[in-house]
Amino acid sequence: MFRIVREAVLCKRRFARTLGLAILLASQGVNTRAQERVPSLGTDNNARAQAPEDAPIPPAAGSKGGATPRKATWRKLSGNFLQDQKDLWLFPVKMREGHHWMPTAVVGSGTAAFIKEELPLDRKVRKTEAKGENSAEQGAAPSSPQPQNQTQQAEHDGLVMRSVKRTLEDQKELYLTPFQPSNFKWDALELGGTAGLLAADRHIETHISHAHYTLYQTTSDVAIAGLGAAVGGVWIWGLKGDHPHAKETGLLELETLVDTFLIYTPMQLVAARQRPDVGNGNGDFWKHHAINTSFPGGHAMFTFAMATVVSHEYRQKWVQVLAYSVATTVTVTRFMARDHWSSDMFIGSALGIGIGAHVFHAHCDPQLSDSCKHHTRWIF
Repeated sequence: MFRIVREAVLCKRRFARTLGLAILLASQGVNTRAQERVPSLGTDNNARAQAPEDAPIPPAAGSKGGATPRKATWRKLSGNFLQDQKDLWLFPVKMREGHHWMPTAVVGSGTAAFIKEELPLDRKVRKTEAKGENSAEQGAAPSSPQPQNQTQQAEHDGLVMRSVKRTLEDQKELYLTPFQPSNFKWDALELGGTAGLLAADRHIETHISHAHYTLYQTTSDVAIAGLGAAVGGVWIWGLKGDHPHAKETGLLELETLVDTFLIYTPMQLVAARQRPDVGNGNGDFWKHHAINTSFPGGHAMFTFAMATVVSHEYRQKWVQVLAYSVATTVTVTRFMARDHWSSDMFIGSALGIGIGAHVFHAHCDPQLSDSCKHHTRWIF
């Protein structure tokens, strides 16, 4: 009993240390951003001093439209609340732009560590309590174990570790796949197509209209959101109704998105390519090392990965045509909105198809889908 209490105390101390480290990192980030604003404010003051008297005064750096700090009054309570909700819901967008990664990584890793240790500790506490109750009822006789409950707890205990190991195995296989001799022909097709489009990117871009780009962006967002909602609905339906095929579809889609993100992020950081309307308009590489750059096309990569898993799980032609039509719509509209170059969308689509097909054939159940029984040579 004392051992369990000691483990609980140690667990709480680890949580406190992790939380303190996250708060310290967050505060350092705030101080750094505050120090970065000082020279910019000084530059703005010099610019205002040199500007003519009748020239408009630009807003201060770091402010939106020169807005003053908001006031906390009852009249403005609802507006402030909505603004806070907007900032909270747009937090992933800030992370995509390269902000708040260190505190998020610390808190996420700390949470994962506690998830791993929580169930074993809870199992020990419950086991000790059960022994105490049985001893009180039956004297000094030890209580008999419950194999079924222990088996279920062991399965839940290893869920996180199994998921991490499975993802790492997928990443290893995905990174080694291009070097397999059987895939050399696909490597040549993918690399040759990307190289050809890289050479023609600027020529192609000059023929793309600047009009209706907001319509294209909205269409892309609606299409990818619709596909994601459909896949999520299938997964929920499988969980609620205990449909193994639907549950497998949802799990493989989630795993595909994780594997796609782990490949997409390093490529974005390494390529660091400028978007068509950024910089000198030439699409230069190695300019902005973040995860919100142009190469590869993220929307095309994620959408085609999801569409590939769906089309392999369900061999009905209307499902396959609908899934790939949505992916194509997302890819074309993002390109027409001048968010990416043609080579970005080509390589993103090809990688999405490859990742989705690999994850499906690595973990599918042959009893649930006919596509799992054989490796297809095409996207279907």
